[in-house]
Amino acid sequence: MKKTSFRMQITGVFILSLGVLFFNTACTKLDDKQMDEKWEAPDQESWNAIITMTRNDRLSAEIYAGHMKQYDETGEVYIGDSMRIDFFNDEGNHTSYLTADSGIINEVKQNLIAIGNVIFRSDTGYVMYTQKLKWLNDSNLVYTDGDIQLFSEQDTLYGTGFTSDVRLENWTIDKPKGSTRREYKIGNDNEIP
Repeated sequence: MKKTSFRMQITGVFILSLGVLFFNTACTKLDDKQMDEKWEAPDQESWNAIITMTRNDRLSAEIYAGHMKQYDETGEVYIGDSMRIDFFNDEGNHTSYLTADSGIINEVKQNLIAIGNVIFRSDTGYVMYTQKLKWLNDSNLVYTDGDIQLFSEQDTLYGTGFTSDVRLENWTIDKPKGSTRREYKIGNDNEIP
């Protein structure tokens, strides 16, 4: 079985420049004015709040909210003025965290959407950038249909569409571009002379 280095080539500095320009100009954030227009008269409101989420009676995430508005009727919590989420595995160990401008939590399903300048970092050294990222608590997966940038010591990848576990160890990128220094097995012994 032979191994070979696989290197995806960036199609040019032009694409990189467009990607940087896109991420700098496509910043989305739900500010207090939009929050007031969309969700009036919350049932609860607090600042510098900490929200804990569980899966199978174990801590799965801690959310630090700069400003939080909770709505009992819809079961939604709006987080504005920045947020940070720390993720934990089934053994209670910290695996990763993300920061974003704002977000929305569905309290019934305990899922959330991070919105605006999302930075997702794993404890193993991966960092991913996007503008909107969804987390499904029951499966402990994150995903987006939007553009992403993913970096590690071995990878510089870009794409549209991304799915991963919260450790950023098992991920897929739709429409990938970029480069990696990882070795991949290509084919099987019968196909390689």
